[in-house]
Amino acid sequence: MHSPLKRLISNDATAANRIMGAQALGGYGDPDTAFNAIRREIDKTEEGYVFLFALNVFQYSHTDDRLTLQGWKSFQEIVGSDRSGADRYGWEYAQRLMDLPPRKWSRRNVRISGEEGGPR
Repeated sequence: MHSPLKRLISNDATAANRIMGAQALGGYGDPDTAFNAIRREIDKTEEGYVFLFALNVFQYSHTDDRLTLQGWKSFQEIVGSDRSGADRYGWEYAQRLMDLPPRKWSRRNVRISGEEGGPR
């Protein structure tokens, strides 16, 4: 099951397909690869809705517990840069998520919330 999903997240031409493949991979037992694939999509996208979709998939794939405080801050920097155009609403919705205190974004994420050992 993992091999087709790994090929999908590496080779598919569409970001949404790669992100959904990563979500499935996270649910089927390879959360580290899934997390890295989702993170890669966030880091390279110029599209607000792709960013927002990938950000949400961290939670749906149960890989958000791997996100560090520095990772969260890097997302805030991406969203905080000047974004305009047809895709601006994707960025605006993402900004609303980024405006939440990191500890409220995910109850599973102890690395950000500091509930167990503090932020990393």
